[in-house]
Order: sequence, then structure tokens, then C-alpha cells
Amino acid sequence: MIQPPPPYNLRPMQVSDIPQVMAIENESFPTPWPAYAYKKELTHSDRSHCYVLEIAARKLLGYGCFWLLVNKAHISTLAIAWPWRGRGLGELLLITLIHEAIIHNAPLITLQVRVSNRPAQALYAKYGLQVIGQCKRYYANNQEDAWIMAAKLLDVAYQARLTQLQVALWQRLSATRSVLLPATGETYE
Repeated sequence: MIQPPPPYNLRPMQVSDIPQVMAIENESFPTPWPAYAYKKELTHSDRSHCYVLEIAARKLLGYGCFWLLVNKAHISTLAIAWPWRGRGLGELLLITLIHEAIIHNAPLITLQVRVSNRPAQALYAKYGLQVIGQCKRYYANNQEDAWIMAAKLLDVAYQARLTQLQVALWQRLSATRSVLLPATGETYE
């Protein structure tokens, strides 16, 4: 697994992380997954790959999961805690999911994204995911459509571009060794 510069740490999600994951899940999604769904993903599925991003003393900042299917990796969820958004951490989790999918020889990565979620679409497009379809009324809370986005992972040019993007992100994340959380004034190094 790739490791970002300090003070951030990436690791596989554990059952003990679920309470913190649920706090982020509940603030991020209008129809959150229930805690038992994460427990099932972690304990009863060999196709689920879930990772957490943490800082200092196992404080979770975000998480992401993908399912390794026969012919692709499908990103099922990705979220960053509200106070930590806009710092490149969603991008860090996305790179992690893509990198892990490549390690598992997934030829394709896919996801669904709300048609109204332009910031997420821009991030996914930055990483080469293109709209390949639409799911009508995909989201239960408001019947909003979803775009289906995908990228071919095993292409040499794609992997070279991924490396360039990772280097740029590491430079951005390394620009400061201490991180101030505006909401509470906490500093992490």
C-alpha cells in the first residue's frame, strides 16, 4: 500500500474503525450505509477492499472502499470528514483505491456519482475516469440520476499519468508538516 507523507497514514479498515467511519458516513451521505454493512464488508466478503486515512492517535479523516469483481474494481464509497475537506485527502484516498485495484490486476475501475456532484466528477475526471453511462433515479433519497464513470487501469500511459498525479499530490501534502484543524484549533504533526 502506498503511504502518504506525515502526518497522514493509510491502512486497511478494521471492524474497530466502524464507529468513526459511521460518524463520517452520517455527515457525508443523505442515505448512509448502516454499520452492519461495513462489518459485513470487512468480515464476510473477500471481494471488499476498504481503507482508512488517519492522523495522530487513530483519528480517522476519511475512508474508501472498492469491490474487486471479475472484470473490474468498483468504488463503492469514498468520504472525508467535513472539517478536512479541500485539503487533497479525498484525492489521496482515490489514488489509494486506484493503486490497490492495479495491484489486484483489475483492468477497469468504475463508480457512480450524483449528476449534481460536480466537485467529485472533476476529481474523478482528473484521474482519467470518463462518463460511460447513466443510472436513472439511482439515489433513493431524491431519485437523482448517477453518472457511471470508468477508467482503464492497465494502460501504460494511464499508470504514468497516475504516477505524475501522485508526485504532485505528495508535494502538496508535504508543503506543511503541521496541520491545523480550523474548527477546533487542534494541530497535528
